[in-house]
Amino acid sequence: MRGVSALNAQTWVDQKTGKEKRVYRDLAPGTVAVLGQWFATYLGEAGLFFAKRERRDEERKTQELAEFRQALGNMH
Repeated sequence: MRGVSALNAQTWVDQKTGKEKRVYRDLAPGTVAVLGQWFATYLGEAGLFFAKRERRDEERKTQELAEFRQALGNMH
């Protein structure tokens, strides 16, 4: 949800690549809990769908990274 608006992030230019990078600051656990409750209340089923999808995407990325690291380790 924070990625929807540019107000939630700061940007900087990576001097090595010349590309603009976006940085999100960490939220306090209590803030995350309150926001989560609001999203669940006001977005209902759609919010749950997007939360499940986000979780699935993160798990897929983690699995791909683990497989990549395993492949690199097998090259030795």
